[in-house]
Amino acid sequence: MVNYQYPSDRIVKRTITIYRPGGSFPSFSATGSRCDLMCDHCRGHYLGSMRDVSAPGGLLSTALDLWDRGGKGFLLSGGSDPSGRVAYPPHILSELKEVKERTGLVVNVHPGIISEEEAHALKEAGSDLFSFDLVLDESVLKDVMHLDVSPEDVMLSFDALRSTGARVVPHILAGLGGPDLYSEKEAVHAIKGYRPDMAVLILHIPTKGTPLWGSPPPEKEAVLELARLMVSDLKGTSLSLGCMRSRGDPNLEISVLRYGFSGIVQPSRAALNWIEEQGFDIVQVAGCCAAYPPT
Repeated sequence: MVNYQYPSDRIVKRTITIYRPGGSFPSFSATGSRCDLMCDHCRGHYLGSMRDVSAPGGLLSTALDLWDRGGKGFLLSGGSDPSGRVAYPPHILSELKEVKERTGLVVNVHPGIISEEEAHALKEAGSDLFSFDLVLDESVLKDVMHLDVSPEDVMLSFDALRSTGARVVPHILAGLGGPDLYSEKEAVHAIKGYRPDMAVLILHIPTKGTPLWGSPPPEKEAVLELARLMVSDLKGTSLSLGCMRSRGDPNLEISVLRYGFSGIVQPSRAALNWIEEQGFDIVQVAGCCAAYPPT
């Protein structure tokens, strides 16, 4: 195991939030297992772990059952159409509205590429927040994600979501565009002026059955450099290490927290021990890192 050299500056005592979504904050797919885009790093694989709510009435009944069992909220996602948009059918929006009228569930929506009109429709239906993958590498957009969009189009979608007034949580996805993470750093610079209240770092996982199965995960040293950039550039932003990452590297988790991240999803036992040894205040949340603390 690689032993990282942690920064030597004094660690400021602070609160670390530990997120454990689990059954109280599940993921729902509005398209079931269907994805027309079939990006090279996923190929619809992760839709298989989501609850299928694509049939009429499925979202409403599943959400009401979740609320009755003491659930906190859910991520609403799905496969993308060829334009990169998660095509939520009309019955999903009407059911979402009823869910918000009848429960107190927090709704985190993953919209993909989106217009301002579509963003406002999702907000009016009941979206509390949006999780948005901020991919600004033109070659990744075209060659890996099969999208005919530019980085400027991605930023227009980000702006469209922000125009709704809902929380928009940019997710910096590291590792699809090369080992130096240059475009990921550009994504951090791109949102610096927006001063988001939250941002999440996620890492490419080489996934069996996809064209990128044999590709290496992002270099750990480069990930740590990106994490430090996020801390220095996004002052005032709550930063979390998200759920999409390979497990088994507590040194990376500890380094990211030591640099200044204030949240982590499903930390290793070693990372949790380190947090406790530092005397940090710990907040345990049975929910998604983008949704808590609520605005």
